Amino acid sequence: MKVKLRNTVFLLIFVNITLSVYSNIYIVNTDNLPNNEEFNKNMATLLDINQFVNHWSIEWNYPEDKSSFINFLEAFHNDIIRINVINNYELNLLNVVIMTYLYNLDEANYYNEISNAIEKMKNDCSDEYRTYWLFGNFLISAAKPFLGYNEFEKIFHTFNNKAS
Repeated sequence: MKVKLRNTVFLLIFVNITLSVYSNIYIVNTDNLPNNEEFNKNMATLLDINQFVNHWSIEWNYPEDKSSFINFLEAFHNDIIRINVINNYELNLLNVVIMTYLYNLDEANYYNEISNAIEKMKNDCSDEYRTYWLFGNFLISAAKPFLGYNEFEKIFHTFNNKAS
C-alpha cells in the first residue's frame, strides 16, 4: 500500500510539473552574486523580462521583439562567463537559467551547453538539490519529461536520505 501511495503521489507531482514547468530566476541566491552597478542593472533587466522568457511560446505576442531579449541574454551570459573566475555556484546557476531562457527563445544550440554546465555543477556541488531541480524543469520544458522526472527522483532519493 505504501509503494502504491508513493507512486500515485509521484504521478500527481509529475503531471503537475509537466503542465506548469518553466525556468525560474528565483532559484538563485542573489546574496552570493556580484554587487556592482553593471551587474545589478543586468539583474534588474533580467527580472523585468523574466515573464517573457521563462517559458517557450508557440507564437511571440509580446511588446518587445524577441531578438532584443536574445541579444541581452547572450550578452549577460558572456559577461557571467567572463567574471566567474572563482567558479561561484550562484553565478553558474544564474548562467544556466539564462541559457534556459535562450533555449525558450528558440536558441536550441544552448541545449548541449546547458547539459554540460549542469553536469559540471553536479560534479562540483553534488550536495545542491537546486542543480537537479533546474535541470529537471529544463528537461521537461525541452519535451523530455521522463528524463526530467529522473532528476526530481534523484532529489527525492538523495536529499530525502540525507535529511533522515
